[in-house]
Order: sequence, then C-alpha cells, then structure tokens
Amino acid sequence: MCIANDEAGFTLIEVLVAMAIMAFGLTAVLQSIAGALDASARAADMVRGTQEAQSRLAMLAVDKPVGVGRQVGGSDDRRWEMEISAVADGMAQVTVMVTGRRSSVRLTTLRPLAGRR
Repeated sequence: MCIANDEAGFTLIEVLVAMAIMAFGLTAVLQSIAGALDASARAADMVRGTQEAQSRLAMLAVDKPVGVGRQVGGSDDRRWEMEISAVADGMAQVTVMVTGRRSSVRLTTLRPLAGRR
C-alpha cells in the first residue's frame, strides 16, 4: 500500500533558516537606524555649538577694539572658550571654541586690537 503525502508546508529546517536570515537582516536594519540617529544627534549638537560660537563673536561690538585675553564659560552640556591674541598690524585674532557632548566647533576672526587704532 502506497501512502501519498499531499500535505503542503515547510520543514523545520526551512523555517529555522528563514528565521536566521530574517534575524541577520533585522540586525543590519537596526544598526543602520542607530547610526543615523547618532549622526543626527551629532549634527544637531554641532549646529548648537556653531550658534553659540557665532553668538560669542557677535557679543564683541563690531566697531570697538578688543583686548588680549582669555575667557571661559559654559553650562552643563556645553563649554566655550574665547581667546584673543595679538597679530600683526594692530589686529587681534579672536578664536571661539565651543565643546559639546558629541562635537566641538572652532571659529576664528580678526578684529582691531584695543589701543592700536
């Protein structure tokens, strides 16, 4: 007597292989999402740092000369440092560096040096 096996379906091995493939694929997708979120957070931190540095430079009045020196400050998640040093021809180099949790920004400009106008 011949018994016909007309039942359709997957074997246990096929199901396990499919689950393993799906697990590897899902892991890759989740790692990509995590990397994108981290890059987005770094970019946002860099934008905030750039805005802070630009703000510090803007606080120096455009028409008033600056004096040589160093200032530091910050908050819980961000630290800034402004250094003003003399360069040639009565000019001062003003450098502002803002350091956040994920990035740092450095902006430099030239301004007239105090007492040398």
